[in-house]
Amino acid sequence: DYPGNHEIEKGLSLIKRFLSISDPYEFISAFNAEKEAWLDLSEDLHDLSDFYKNQISTWQNLKDALDAFKPNEAAIIRDKDAARALTRLREIQEAKAPYGLLREVDALIEKVKAVNNSILEELKGNALSRMDQYISQVKALLDEKKADLELRNKALIGLQQIRQKIETESSIPNISYLLGQAQDLTDEAIDLIEESTRPEDEKIRPARPVKTVRPANLSFKYLESEEDVEKFLVRLRDELMRALRENKRVKIQ
Repeated sequence: DYPGNHEIEKGLSLIKRFLSISDPYEFISAFNAEKEAWLDLSEDLHDLSDFYKNQISTWQNLKDALDAFKPNEAAIIRDKDAARALTRLREIQEAKAPYGLLREVDALIEKVKAVNNSILEELKGNALSRMDQYISQVKALLDEKKADLELRNKALIGLQQIRQKIETESSIPNISYLLGQAQDLTDEAIDLIEESTRPEDEKIRPARPVKTVRPANLSFKYLESEEDVEKFLVRLRDELMRALRENKRVKIQ
């Protein structure tokens, strides 16, 4: 993953070949005959030496930045300036001899990072707000049922851990995945509270299973006409009636 591998191998091959020549006259004759190869090696060595002494940290920053931006690329490239900067960073990484281009790297990284951070800040804010809603929903039910400390801990621990993960997460897909997990954990926590606080005489009868219906998952992306509204309501009604026919309790979310 570092530049110069071909030049290093070519140079070592040349040196090893000449070190195997023991006769001085033959050595000098061969050396003069391959003068251009030695001049090329001298130039390559100058570039490589400068890179590994002075530029390697910039190269590592380039690699690290591209790895960090990759999960969020689909969102980043919606910004035209950031998209161009990201493309240029990749061109530098893939260049055969990137040494003279590395002076561009820091400014390009900062340009992409500013857009990436802005996207993450907004997404995290929305995600943490959603997490607070989930936690508040579970806490309200715990208060209503006068739950003990053990049940409160069981119901809330998973959601609180996910909230902490989101606070430090830098991947947009991972934040979306964690939110999906949180929604499932909220459903599980509510079921746990309901089951744990049912009166003893009711616990003899098995609880009806719960089906969660999320209207947002039933609609089009937008409702733009009365016809769209009617179609959405039909879908919602069908989903609710199907759950009732299956002897399930329905929870709207």
